[in-house]
Amino acid sequence: MKTNKYKILVLSNNNNATSTTLENTISLAKMIDGEIMLLGVKDPLKVVKETNQLSAMREINHQFTFTNNSLKRLAKSASEKFGVNINSTFVIGRVNDEISTYIKDYQPDVIVVKRRKQKILNLVGDTLTDFVLKTFSGPILVTDEESTFKHDKSLALGVLNGIDKTSSRSIFGELLPHTNKPVKMFKIIDSKNSEEGTKQSDIEDAVEFVFEQNDSSVKNLSNYLEKNGINLLYLNRGNFKSKKRKNLNSYISKLKVPMLLSAQPAI
Repeated sequence: MKTNKYKILVLSNNNNATSTTLENTISLAKMIDGEIMLLGVKDPLKVVKETNQLSAMREINHQFTFTNNSLKRLAKSASEKFGVNINSTFVIGRVNDEISTYIKDYQPDVIVVKRRKQKILNLVGDTLTDFVLKTFSGPILVTDEESTFKHDKSLALGVLNGIDKTSSRSIFGELLPHTNKPVKMFKIIDSKNSEEGTKQSDIEDAVEFVFEQNDSSVKNLSNYLEKNGINLLYLNRGNFKSKKRKNLNSYISKLKVPMLLSAQPAI
């Protein structure tokens, strides 16, 4: 039984583009009983425009104070409005190094990132999601620019490629009581491997949709997600092994719905 709150780490660069990301994070926190930390990281090369050392230091200090205070105001306002514990911190430094260090120190249960090629994470280009996938083995919430799910409404949860059963703390289990029934289960199989289609769902009141692996798989899945009104897709990334793993990034970038990636099982 869970005895403490889930620690949710949100990666962001400013207070102007965190609206949908923070909204989805708050909804997740409300459903699983979590607390939120906003981490802002910016490369000094993105801050400094002056060649003079003194002017550069002044610009860094100004940017730090401004962004740090903005994040704190955002966290305080959202915390008071939604009744969720939200804190923030901001650092200027090498982005990947700072994120890695903070993950080790904070030990989050969940990390939240914006879907690639969105402005909220433009400080790290399109590589942040890949970096987090390689660095963090726990669950990852990938949010979408336009799609949100509400904590005060029933969740239209979809499941892709089964459930991760290796973790003692099951975020999926926390979400089920908030989920509309039946749960929609989606599976993409290789028709050459007959064993992939034989395993039954472990969720009661579930409906399963099976797609054959081909060039149209992601597009077909996207259409079914929209048709069934799915507003959060749980994706078991433990099933993306060997040659299948290359498809993971395609799902993340092309499925325009918030996605909760399961923990990555230890190899």
